[in-house]
Amino acid sequence: MKMADNIPVNGPVLGVIAILLLPVVIWREEIWAWLKKQKPRLKELHPDFTMKQWPVWLSTWFGSGLIRPAPGTMGSIAAIPLGYFIAVTSGPVGLGLAALALLLIGTVAADRFGKKTGAVDDQSIVVDEVVGMWIAAIPAEGNWELWVAALILFRLFDIYKPWPASFYDNRSRSGYDTMMDDVVAGLYALPGVAALALLFLPT
Repeated sequence: MKMADNIPVNGPVLGVIAILLLPVVIWREEIWAWLKKQKPRLKELHPDFTMKQWPVWLSTWFGSGLIRPAPGTMGSIAAIPLGYFIAVTSGPVGLGLAALALLLIGTVAADRFGKKTGAVDDQSIVVDEVVGMWIAAIPAEGNWELWVAALILFRLFDIYKPWPASFYDNRSRSGYDTMMDDVVAGLYALPGVAALALLFLPT
């Protein structure tokens, strides 16, 4: 049996996947207890917002940030289809440039959204997760296994926020801070995805 693009399903690959899933295994009871308390729902938009306004649909990444629970995870998953398409058609450079462009316009959108709602880092803003996810997945190209690894690694770094992600998260003065803590998380995750690509992609 072969993975996509001739990445073999072997011991090292399964070992890496097992390591990435280790936190889920360790805290499975706590995670399950939390999930049972959650009720899937959509958060209502601010009265002055509609999905026709570009800062709204961009900040929430077409509404994925309104999904509860776990809007950050929902936004990260929603980042994959377009990001994967860009990676397949334009390669790592294209995905990197797309992430940079989205960082610039997303900063403006997040700033407007946050100021309107009164929460600079409103949980419904997930365009920052999209940028971070795309950065993490730059080495993944068209390999869906590496995109899954990028998702897991990015979410871990986004949740635990190693410095300087914690600095931007704690400051939270503007859309720039909102975006940058996820950019940092993506940059932390990128080397891990690159290492997996070097180990398992054919030369």
